[in-house]
Amino acid sequence: MDIDLTDIGIEEGQKYEGIYTTMSKDGVKNAAPIGIVCKGKDKLGCRLFVGTQTLKNIMETRRYVVNITFDPINFVNSTIGNLDIEEFTDDVDIAILKMQLLWVKKWLWI
Repeated sequence: MDIDLTDIGIEEGQKYEGIYTTMSKDGVKNAAPIGIVCKGKDKLGCRLFVGTQTLKNIMETRRYVVNITFDPINFVNSTIGNLDIEEFTDDVDIAILKMQLLWVKKWLWI
């Protein structure tokens, strides 16, 4: 099902903050705060940096989740290190935060 991001208040050209969650091939979950830009009613964009665990996980698994949250503790903790495993849902095949308003799951087909 497609979603129109404007229906949930995300406007084209505007910048937002989210927490990207990924999982390594070995099942280790990772979270990192990343700026998000709305590039249309159904497209989000971001800039990932070389050398980060987030980019490594995405390149290995081609999967990530964009979590939209207002939890400042998760933002701070994901900036200075990784979140505790208790902050993630019990899903075994993907990393999703428990405390979020919205999440968007993406698979990269490159």
